[in-house]
Amino acid sequence: MPQSIHNPSLCKEVHSFSYGTFFFFQDIIVAEINEGTTLDYDECGELLRAVDAFYGDRCFGYLSHRTHSYAVDPTGYKKLTNDFPNMIAFAVVNNKTISFKPLAVEKRFMSLPFEAFNDLDTAFSWLDHLIQLKCRESA
Repeated sequence: MPQSIHNPSLCKEVHSFSYGTFFFFQDIIVAEINEGTTLDYDECGELLRAVDAFYGDRCFGYLSHRTHSYAVDPTGYKKLTNDFPNMIAFAVVNNKTISFKPLAVEKRFMSLPFEAFNDLDTAFSWLDHLIQLKCRESA
């Protein structure tokens, strides 16, 4: 990750589970899922409780930093957006060795803005911009 994202003063909490590590920033979650994991919404209760406890009703974005190969069940995206109406966008940063093709399928299941990027800084900026726009609208 870029130094600016890993800066201890910017990262407020870190949560590690059997399926990955999640870095909680003021308005953005950065997820790094473990190699070979099959990520299923219904099996992420610990993470969902941590997200709810940290963000409450505040706007936030989700950044999936895909450094490893793993599977995602995109049917859980509908549950995710229903359970967290304050999540306003979803970004993916893809490692060059992992194909972008499966993202087209994932994007069909996501009702929020969903974009793929080649680097963390651009994805982080995109999310931050959307969060600021959305939070100003609702303020």
